Amino acid sequence: MDQYVDVDFTGLFISENNQATVSVKSRTGCVVTLAGILVTWVSKPQSEIALPTMEAEYIALYTGM
Repeated sequence: MDQYVDVDFTGLFISENNQATVSVKSRTGCVVTLAGILVTWVSKPQSEIALPTMEAEYIALYTGM
């Protein structure tokens, strides 16, 4: 079983209202495969606001686990 996570650090900040709290949240993506076959995937805004990119990556890793 393999799991891959990635994050788009504050990806909606410029394209949406930058005063809204949702626009400064990073988006987490997670894919789980078994023997090369997709089992599940998820893409959603993170529950917390991450200031540095590394913090957003840790949140994504925790979400995937």
